[in-house]
Amino acid sequence: MNEIIIKNPLTNWMKNSIGNTKERLNFAFPFLSSFAENLFKEQFISDKVDKRIITRFDDSNISSFDLPTLKSFLDLGFEIRYENSIHLKLYIADDDVYITSSNFTKGGFEDNVELSVKIDPSNTQNCINIFNEIWENCSNNNLTYDLINNNWSKYEVLRKREKYNNKNTKKITTRAIKIGKFDLQVIIDEIFNQKIDYSQKNELVFEANKQREKTIGKLMQGFSSLIFYAPEDHQLRRDNLFYDFVYGKESELAGTGLRELQFKTVFEHKDFYKVVNYIYPKMLGLKPWNLSDKEEFYSFCNGIFDFAIPQYSEALPIRLVSYFYPDYFLPIFKLDHL
Repeated sequence: MNEIIIKNPLTNWMKNSIGNTKERLNFAFPFLSSFAENLFKEQFISDKVDKRIITRFDDSNISSFDLPTLKSFLDLGFEIRYENSIHLKLYIADDDVYITSSNFTKGGFEDNVELSVKIDPSNTQNCINIFNEIWENCSNNNLTYDLINNNWSKYEVLRKREKYNNKNTKKITTRAIKIGKFDLQVIIDEIFNQKIDYSQKNELVFEANKQREKTIGKLMQGFSSLIFYAPEDHQLRRDNLFYDFVYGKESELAGTGLRELQFKTVFEHKDFYKVVNYIYPKMLGLKPWNLSDKEEFYSFCNGIFDFAIPQYSEALPIRLVSYFYPDYFLPIFKLDHL
């Protein structure tokens, strides 16, 4: 049999090869998505089959950090190792071997213009040897359930950032709005275009920085709801963000009009750590937000309101981000006409 040149879609070719596998499924690719799971639905693959994957595990790209999909492959019995320098795409299913430009994604297998070669069986062993060589070279990089679980918070932040990236945003313009109506685009425009002197506020920011740095230092050691709220009679009652917002220097910078119950409900909620992870990704070791970039600023602003936590409404998200990024958000508290 000669080599076969295949132009996308590659999906049905791979489905047939996977379905006929008796001995070996060895895949190497940089990027994957949940689409990859579709090729294994309604397929029985014996536990005796040699099932191994080499991929990247890199939090700079969600397609190399798709933890739910990676977990699903562990559930299917695959061993997974990671090598963040790989660029090859190699799919071995017994004697069906594909060398291709296609990542294990819908784009790679169906939507993109990609080219694959189903090689002649005489070259199968060469490809298996190459796969095994790479496998041995990354023997210390085993991707396990524990590693996935330990990185799940990172994944949630990256997934949320991805949700608002690359979206077509409306042109942001200033216009009059009705009282009580919340308009994110107007606020963003005002922050970027206003010419008001906030030197007095900046002095207060400087005074508040000591407490802010202390709070951030605690967060970098690990999230705790007590960093944000402590009830009466608790030894940390006066040493948390709620107290600073209501009674400390932060209250002089900007009030919220919120009651203690509202702070308590949000800060003690089981999912509040997700809010903090999103607002301040540095605590997870992720790339920080570049709020000087208007598109990234807009994406960030959309994301901060997208949490299903009771009492978590406009005032508290804005106050939280003004705490972590005072230069960008404190001016919002002087936009009286909004």
